[in-house]
Parts: sequence; structure tokens; C-alpha cells
Amino acid sequence: MIKNIPNLIKLVFVFYFYMIFSLSAQNTCDWIEQYAVENEISFDYNQGVISLHYCENIYDDLVLEQNSFNGELINDVLWSYITNDGLECQDWSGTDESGNYYFSIDFNDPCLQTAESISVLFEATLENNSIVQCTFNIDFFIPGQPYVDIDNFNIDEQIVICEENTNLNLFASAYGTSPNNTYVNHQWYINGNPIPNSNSPSINIAETNFEINSSNTYYFTVTNYCSPDTNGDGISDEISSDWITVSIFEGYDDCEPCKWEFPDTEKNEYFGFSPNNDGLNDFFPEMTNNIKNRTDDSHITCQATDYKVTIYNRYGRKIFESNQNNEPWDGKNNNGKVCKDGTYFYKIEYVLNPLVEQNNQDEKKVKYGSVHLAN
Repeated sequence: MIKNIPNLIKLVFVFYFYMIFSLSAQNTCDWIEQYAVENEISFDYNQGVISLHYCENIYDDLVLEQNSFNGELINDVLWSYITNDGLECQDWSGTDESGNYYFSIDFNDPCLQTAESISVLFEATLENNSIVQCTFNIDFFIPGQPYVDIDNFNIDEQIVICEENTNLNLFASAYGTSPNNTYVNHQWYINGNPIPNSNSPSINIAETNFEINSSNTYYFTVTNYCSPDTNGDGISDEISSDWITVSIFEGYDDCEPCKWEFPDTEKNEYFGFSPNNDGLNDFFPEMTNNIKNRTDDSHITCQATDYKVTIYNRYGRKIFESNQNNEPWDGKNNNGKVCKDGTYFYKIEYVLNPLVEQNNQDEKKVKYGSVHLAN
């Protein structure tokens, strides 16, 4: 028994110092949470480790405003940290004018500019030469530079789709990050108006109240953990995304390009109209009308078509000319006098669709031919 006393004494001392160290280490992270609460810094715990939430482009000092742990004075403090991608960064720490130990976080540090988080090890050497440690994390979140993305299209190019093909999703991109995404709110807009019940990161164009044969602008607003509070009222500002413009047109033959079919003179075909106000063939060309433009008998197959028509008599004298786009001939000359029945000659200058570059639809075209007037 006497021979084992030294070993027993050693065991008691080891156990004593282990208990002191464990007791000290148990409370070394409490000041981190207290600091976060006092400075209104969001935080959470992951597997028992506290994580502070910061925005990028920040500069802050974590200050240990105490000089002891469990009654033992602190002789020195060391900090070390490593980024989520494995970079060991330079330690920016020291003491302030009051003698408090601090740890600086400067996102301008090249070591931090690509970091999403860092793991910080805090080590304090006490007066009794024991060391207490605390490990905590700092997560960096970004306010984002939001923009709208779309299925199967390059957003840097003009986006033109047919009404039948509006089953496309718009996505909120680069809208920033927030802890567990609990702080992220979306609101989608079309043509400056909020889209009801559109508070998710994506919407479907077909489910929005878009305008047909027109350009539609989409964008979204977002608030997240890093959104500024310029009014100081505790309410984060909404950040607006870049706009995206989607031109949507009625389809023709399963969304084939617009076209204007003219009579085949070689087959002795020609235009004819009877301006007698009976509602049938009262104009040349037919006035643009959505329903008529979709029928097989119509010649203008896109409402977006822009045209001007000039009419000549058989002597080559100009008797009518459109004063504005899409003004058809009503069988009268420019002085309002009814023209005689007979054959006249036309010149039509037209653009199939000024908003669509595909198939040269935005280029001006000219067509000559004859039209028979029968009052």
C-alpha cells in the first residue's frame, strides 16, 4: 500500500487539474454569446458550437471584456482561425486602451474575401499557467446582386416567345444569403405591379398576368439578413433585382414566324374588297384584328405587323397613301371621294414584327400588286 501512495497522489493531482481545466473550459464561450446579445449580432448553435452571423464587407472587433476565468487572472490570449476552404489566416488581435483582449474581423483581408465562414480558436493562458480554450464559428452572409434568370434562354439577348410556349420558369438569382434562409423574403413584379402569391424563389410565366403581343418586364425584390436598414426603424430595405424583358406574341401555326401571304399573280390571284360597310372586306388590307388574324382566310397573320399602303390608279397616279402605320385603304382617295370600281395597283411597305430579329422579321419589306375594288 505504501508503495502505491506516490501514484495515488499523482492521480489525485491529475484529476484535480483536469477538473479545473474542464470547469474553466466549460464557460469560456459564454462571453461570445453575451457579446452577440449585447451587440445585436445574430447567432445560432450547431452541434453545441456557437456561430456568429456577419455580413461580408464588415469590420468588427470581438472584445473580451473580462480579465479572468473562474477567479484566475488571464496572462495572455491567443487567437487563431481557419477559413472554410482551409486557409490559415493572419491573427489580428491585441488589447485595447482598457486592457481588454480583442479579435479583429476585417473582410478586406485577402484571406477572408472568398470565405463563407471561419473557425476561431480562442486560447487564454491563466495566471496558474493553465490554458482554457473555446472554439466558435463566424459565418459570412452576402446582400447579393440579384438578377432574374430564365429557363433555356440567354438573359443577355432579346427574349421572344410564343404564347403557347410560356411554360417557362423565372428564377431569383444572386439574391444573397441568410442564416438557414430564414430571413429571405421574395416578391415578384410584372410590368411594375406585384404578382399575387409570388413569394418563392421562382415563378412560371404562364401563371402570370402577362400582356399578349407586347413586351413584359419581370423583376423581384428581396430582403435578407444583410439588407440595409436605411430608415433605422428595424425594417430591412427591399433590394430590387435587374429587370428582364420577355416579349410574348400570339402564335400562328404552332408559333411559326409571322408571315404575310400575298396572291400568286402567276395563278391569276389578286386581292379584292368591297367597302360597303357591311362588315365584310370593307378595307384593304384587312384591318388588324386578333381573331381574324388567326383564321385561315386572313392574309396578315400577326397583329404585330406594321405596314403602310399606297394606291395608284391605272395611269400611275397616286390616289391614296396611309398617313400612319396600319391605316388601310377604305376605297376613297385622300380627299375622301369614293373611287370607281375597277383594278388598282398597290405598294405595301411592311415589317412583320419590329420586335423580333429571328427570320428577319424586323426588316422592312416591299410588295407590289393589284387589288380589285367593287363597291
